[in-house]
Amino acid sequence: MSITPIYPEILKALREYFDNKLINVIINNDQVNVTIRTEFQQAIMDGKAFSVGDIFTGVSSGADRYVYFENPSDSNVKVHMIVIWVVTLAELHIRIYRDNTVISAGDQIEPINLNFSSNNRSKIIVYKGGSYSEGRYVKGSVCPGGSHIRAVGGAVEVGEQVIIPPGNNFLIKITNASASSTDFSFAIVWWEEDLTNQ
Repeated sequence: MSITPIYPEILKALREYFDNKLINVIINNDQVNVTIRTEFQQAIMDGKAFSVGDIFTGVSSGADRYVYFENPSDSNVKVHMIVIWVVTLAELHIRIYRDNTVISAGDQIEPINLNFSSNNRSKIIVYKGGSYSEGRYVKGSVCPGGSHIRAVGGAVEVGEQVIIPPGNNFLIKITNASASSTDFSFAIVWWEEDLTNQ
């Protein structure tokens, strides 16, 4: 596409309009390259996307482990959940609850910014372990595994693209449904929309 007839003022206006938006326009000589980014990709570029995860080891048969995720009421951000993953060596039952109460907080985990060049810190609180009064049950999943010596286990995506306003939380309850102790890990990925100027 030739842009020779386009005046410099129009080119400047195009650059200013598309700057920091999901549509990126690069104009070089006689070519126009257009790249469309998802909101998540843009959030990574802006330093507003985060992840957190860890491993539970030696969890006994029938035992529960918890992961608590809270968007504090004073955060001034809206959380856009991307995914929750659980990976296991044996069968797990996974249940998610909303509007929970912390009885005893677990170990706090610091979220990692997905843009390594950004100094932005997440506003979210995440606890691994602890005890809770379970709120409203919203979803359950089975993560496949096995108890035989050559069982590899599996992974399950138990999250969905939901939006979490300030003052809300969810709880992941992970139960070892196999006949022996096992290890499993979790990962949560999200991005934060600033509500300060809205």
